[in-house]
Amino acid sequence: MTKLYQPLSKTLAVLLLTLLTSVAWAQTQTVTGKVTSSDDGMPLPGVNIIEKGTTNGTATDSEGKYSLTVRENATLVFTFVGYATQEASANQSTVDIILQSDFTSLNEVVVVGYETIKKKDLTGSVAQVSAADLNKGVYTSPAQLIQGKIAGLAVVSASGAPGAENSIQIRGPGSLRSGSAPLIVVDGIQLDNNSAKPGVQLPGALGASPGIDPMSFINGADIERIDVLKDASATAIYGSRGANGVIMITTKKPARGEMAISFGASTGVSSISKKIDMLNADEYRAALESEGITGGDFGSEANAFDEIIRTGVVQNYNLSFAAGGEHSSHRVSIGYTDQEGIIKKSGMEKYNAMLNSHYAFLEDRIKLDVLLLGAQVNQQSAPIGNNSPTDGNLISQALQWNPTNPLREDGEYNQPQSNVEVNPLATLHAFDDDFYMTRLIASVAPTVRIAKGLDYKLQVAIDHTQGDRYIMQKKWLFVGGKPGLGEATYNTSKVTTKQFSHTLTYSKDLDALSFSALLGYEFQDSRVTGMRAGAVGFSADEIDFRHNFQDVLASNTYIVNIAPPDAKLQSYFGRVNVTYDDRFRVTATLRSDGSTKFGSGNKYGVFPAFGFAWTLSEEEFMPDLFDDFKLRLGWGKTGSQTFPSGLAPRTYGVLRGPQGPILDVLNDGNPNLKWETSVTTNVGFDIALLNSRVTASIDYFNKVTDDQLYNAEAPLPSAGGNRWVNLEDGQILNKGLELALNGYVIDKGDVSLSIGGNVTFLKNEFAPRGDVEDFVVDTGVLNGKGLSGETSQRTAKGHPINSFYLPVWLGFDENGESLYEDGFANIYPKKFVGSALPKMYYGMTVNLNVKKFDAALSLNGVSGNKIYNNTANAVLVKGNLGSRNISPDLVGNKESFANEPAPSTRYLENGGFLRLANVTLGYSPEIKFAAIKNFRVYFTAQNLFVITDYSGFDPEVNVDKSFNGFPSFGIDYTQYPKARTFTVGVNATF
Repeated sequence: MTKLYQPLSKTLAVLLLTLLTSVAWAQTQTVTGKVTSSDDGMPLPGVNIIEKGTTNGTATDSEGKYSLTVRENATLVFTFVGYATQEASANQSTVDIILQSDFTSLNEVVVVGYETIKKKDLTGSVAQVSAADLNKGVYTSPAQLIQGKIAGLAVVSASGAPGAENSIQIRGPGSLRSGSAPLIVVDGIQLDNNSAKPGVQLPGALGASPGIDPMSFINGADIERIDVLKDASATAIYGSRGANGVIMITTKKPARGEMAISFGASTGVSSISKKIDMLNADEYRAALESEGITGGDFGSEANAFDEIIRTGVVQNYNLSFAAGGEHSSHRVSIGYTDQEGIIKKSGMEKYNAMLNSHYAFLEDRIKLDVLLLGAQVNQQSAPIGNNSPTDGNLISQALQWNPTNPLREDGEYNQPQSNVEVNPLATLHAFDDDFYMTRLIASVAPTVRIAKGLDYKLQVAIDHTQGDRYIMQKKWLFVGGKPGLGEATYNTSKVTTKQFSHTLTYSKDLDALSFSALLGYEFQDSRVTGMRAGAVGFSADEIDFRHNFQDVLASNTYIVNIAPPDAKLQSYFGRVNVTYDDRFRVTATLRSDGSTKFGSGNKYGVFPAFGFAWTLSEEEFMPDLFDDFKLRLGWGKTGSQTFPSGLAPRTYGVLRGPQGPILDVLNDGNPNLKWETSVTTNVGFDIALLNSRVTASIDYFNKVTDDQLYNAEAPLPSAGGNRWVNLEDGQILNKGLELALNGYVIDKGDVSLSIGGNVTFLKNEFAPRGDVEDFVVDTGVLNGKGLSGETSQRTAKGHPINSFYLPVWLGFDENGESLYEDGFANIYPKKFVGSALPKMYYGMTVNLNVKKFDAALSLNGVSGNKIYNNTANAVLVKGNLGSRNISPDLVGNKESFANEPAPSTRYLENGGFLRLANVTLGYSPEIKFAAIKNFRVYFTAQNLFVITDYSGFDPEVNVDKSFNGFPSFGIDYTQYPKARTFTVGVNATF
């Protein structure tokens, strides 16, 4: 991969210099002591002791003892799971502490949008995962850190490739076309979900590959916690951007005090977790003989799939510095990740840097927070996508390669003169796809205390991403039985979003009544620009034409500039929270969004929400069994404008035709476009039992999304064939039940065991009404011989979106031809046969601590969904025997060689699975070196096993098989396989 860019190196140097020159050193003293439990007087090992206002800290040993060097007159903060936090003055050399049992987490702070509140004051459905509870291992996106951790949250990897995009849904898909991805907010900065990875490939479609995850630039080691806002009473404060839920990422903040240095390093290996069983050379020869096929034996042995895979090496390093003086504190971090893919010529390299600074003046009346975040992500992709083998699909080529046919002959690649077989090794050598993404985020946020309880905050932020993608195919590669022409493309994309947020907050306590209010104004401006250049017909393969377009001697070159209009969003919003007698809580939210994406009559949308909570455990009629029992009720309305800008007005452009340049309509605008809206109702309970050793949250939700935005056929024939419209009365319903349960099973002395789990039951339905109740959408296109133009999914009234719609396969007749239910005269009627959407999601986490050892494991899974195995349908075909490879399961079955591939339930499989996603073992020895505060070594295994009936690489699939812009889900076609990864690492604090 590429080396770190010089501008990023200079930035890191400046950040480090800023930190080091701002540290104020103070006189210190050493404090020792012992921490015991109030329950039995036993010593407590592993208690965290932090010097208040700093990151300086330590932990008690197996005998509950500790030693910590602190500033004079410092305050010590003692924290331990299951015990109330306690503070003590370090005004003497020995400080012994008795911790009181207190398992309640009601005073935890939760981020809810533009402000934080205590968990006990929540009226909406919000879940939180702290840094300690994030998934362990090497992950390239924060989404993977919370996979399986939160009820209602589904994270599905589009590919096993390093850095590949993840599909994230909160409480199911809510839109036919405009997307279901949640809003991502990092320290108050609303990220742009536009991918900076250009998706354009070579003219022949060679090079299709999944996009890059939009959160891949974030370093997991910099995350303090992740809050997920799920219902509209919580998300409506973000209006049109919160329709699909909100993921709030809070990064680690600086603290005042002496410098603390943290270092982490890990390295490991990744290998393929499962292969698809294919015939080897001897089995292939035996199959030819048993099936009576002459020819097809080339007399050699080749394992094409093993030739394209490898054991990948992963490395991860993180270093952070934190310190501060009386009026300022700073945290600087840098990170590096290098992950080789298990497919050759694939991988990802990432550099991270972050500066978090806090300044306070005039006795904290004026505060200033500064965030600088930079990342350089370099991704190399192998030609693996949703296309056919002759279009460069490496997996398909390798699976179909005749195992008796050599891959190399006389030192050269063996390239068959066939229009169906392509040498995967030749493809791998002849093809290059490199992507470079630079992302910079900057935020300045001053806060002024105007009066007691009254604060004004301004946040000015910019989020800039540039992506450059270079693709080249050398001309000697045979594709479709003919040598190529030599092709290359250069694609660049820039996404810049500016955000200006003004908020005014006020809070007041009046005896039994507490009141707080938030008023705000926000303006966002997002600009997307790009350029695409390409050429076909190179004179030589020795020159890397991707970087030398000016030297191209090609038969066809082109340059296309991309510059849609800016997307601007202007918003006014407010929220009021009222608490009475610590029992009744009411929240009211209102936001008005104005978007330039709509016509003049529909620019503004108004989104209200209400929440109510009743702490029943405070009532006299409730039994003492409950430490906490809270009822939550929520209702809210949100909107969506997730479609490209510039589609409301009609636009024109100059096109080149046979008669020369002509003025034509590029987009048939629709000034009547309006907001896609969602209304959510939520009923929830929060429960705590047994001195809060057991906690639970139960939520029932009902979400109705109306006025679906989608691309329809345009009434004007010359207008590109379509335009965006609203499907009025085209509702999508999502309703379900969520349960999250956590418990401390053991917490005695130096042994603790906690178990947490969550489950979500989801029902999705397309429910059009009135004039559009017969509206249907077909999608899920299939690849392969005889499958061109076929679709496998339909969205129609009374069924989940992305329901499978296929002929029902009954087996083979006496001639070995396929039989179908209600079929006649080669007509095979389709029927609804299952959904791609799981009916149940679940996850489980176990944490065990025994003295200096710790262990953790996490599982996740789904149930009730189907997967269409397009790989088997297109690639593992019995009729291929003699020319290409097949599955051993096809040898000797009743199927005729003349039986043509066709879509049917024959290839529809159960998609349910249970995955052991993560196992971690750690050891924290005592280090007899004063400079080292904490030290831990660990071993982590990721994706250890999957229990599933699915026959493909992995049941977690999301290959893009969209049709006419309508997305698909649950179709597998030669996806990049998942890896099993083992890592060892070390963490140290100095």
